[in-house]
Amino acid sequence: MVFSDNVIEHLSLNDGRAFLRNAREAMAPGGVIRTSTPDALGFVRAYLDYPDKHLDAMRAKGWQAEHPVDLIRTTFSLWGHHSGYVYDEEALTAELVRAGFSSVKRVNLGESERVELRGIDRPPADTDFYFVLEAEA
Repeated sequence: MVFSDNVIEHLSLNDGRAFLRNAREAMAPGGVIRTSTPDALGFVRAYLDYPDKHLDAMRAKGWQAEHPVDLIRTTFSLWGHHSGYVYDEEALTAELVRAGFSSVKRVNLGESERVELRGIDRPPADTDFYFVLEAEA
């Protein structure tokens, strides 16, 4: 089993591919990877659908949030994501398959068919699930 929580988005695309490939090669048959990363599409949806709600939340955290575009900007500029690669579900699925994983599926935070993975990825209380992409393969 491999678990990565908000790691892959700090790696370049090529380094992320190497990480996934190495994780797959290190696993015994029947092994599973669970990875969590910011959901680029979630940020875009927030930008399009609910900008005021999320801008207010950003301001409450002390972040610069002047315009709805700041919802997108934060995805790429805060927390070191600008030097890595930001994923949406389609991209993460494609990269997992490319690395040799199968049965890729999006899962909800804290939930899994595998008992040992349930609750392993509890986010901070102020995290909006809209922005989290969680997958198992």
